[in-house]
Amino acid sequence: MHITKGQISGAIIVVLIATFFYCGRFFLHDLQPFQTMSPPYAEKKTGTVIVALTGDTDHKGIYFVPANTTVSHLLGIAEVADTKKFDKKALSVILGGGEKVIIESDQIKIGMIDAAKKITLDIPIAINSATVYDLSLIPGIGKKTAQAIVDLREKAGGISRIDDLLKIRGMNNERFRKIKKYLAVNGKT
Repeated sequence: MHITKGQISGAIIVVLIATFFYCGRFFLHDLQPFQTMSPPYAEKKTGTVIVALTGDTDHKGIYFVPANTTVSHLLGIAEVADTKKFDKKALSVILGGGEKVIIESDQIKIGMIDAAKKITLDIPIAINSATVYDLSLIPGIGKKTAQAIVDLREKAGGISRIDDLLKIRGMNNERFRKIKKYLAVNGKT
């Protein structure tokens, strides 16, 4: 089989044209006006609360919804089609920040978003129910301090003010200032 110069030249031209179109699509894409389309309820705005949807649904995720959103409204936002199978009382529950709606077959349960996700989403952790593990996830709190917080809570019958953490040995004002944004007492930071 003998390849001619014309065939080689033709092959090179085909490769160059293909390369031009391949690379050109990236260049032309960059020339288009920059637009980002985020789905509704996908970003935090003033007056929103953060809730999660999990379980038997294709619409799992984190939603930033208006305050006083009901489970029914969340399911509408998430485009969950068949809500008639759920209990009306469960659908009327008003969601608070940090809660999650769990769909299990034809039931709805309300739970809390886990501590790691709360920290990531800037949702304070309830200091009176947090475990040593939950507390140790907070930047600036190690296992010893987390255990000291739980011990203080158990000894006092609960922590009534975040400032009570200053009673813990080794807790200075600077460290306290860094960690207090991650903690809440009865929903208040």
